[in-house]
Amino acid sequence: MLNEIPFAYTPEQISGFATANVRGLALAATNFCRENHFSTEDFWCFMGCQFADKWDWVKSTDDLMFGILGNVLSMGFELLSVSGNGYEYTAEVTGWPSDEEVDYFELARVDTDDMWKIFLPITDRLAHDFSWQRDGEKVTFTLTRR
Repeated sequence: MLNEIPFAYTPEQISGFATANVRGLALAATNFCRENHFSTEDFWCFMGCQFADKWDWVKSTDDLMFGILGNVLSMGFELLSVSGNGYEYTAEVTGWPSDEEVDYFELARVDTDDMWKIFLPITDRLAHDFSWQRDGEKVTFTLTRR
C-alpha cells in the first residue's frame, strides 16, 4: 500500500484530463448510438432529463446562460461571442469536435449535432426555449425565456 501519492497534479492538468474525458465520452456515446442504430436524439434528451433537476439553482435567464456556457466551455469549446439582455441570449462557439476527434471516432461533425439536445429538457423545465445551428465548425445557440 502506498503511503504517498507518487504523482503530483496541478488543477490545470486535472482540468485537462476532465475536458478530454468528457469530449471523448460524448463522441464515443454518439458513435455507439450510430453503430448500434440507436437514436442519438433520444440518448442526448435522456441525458438532459437525468440532469434537469440539478439545475434548481437557476433563478434567471442570466443564471441559465451562465450554466449552459460553463458546461459548453468545460467541454473545450471556445467562446467566440455572447450577447443578450436578460431575456434572450445568443452565443457562438467553436472547437468541438476537432478534426482529429471526428476522424478518430469515425464521425462527421454533423453527427455530433444531437448533443445540443441535452439542454432541451433542462431549458424546458426552466421555461426557456433553446435552439442551435451549425455553420461549419461554428455553432450558434440561442436561449429565450418564455
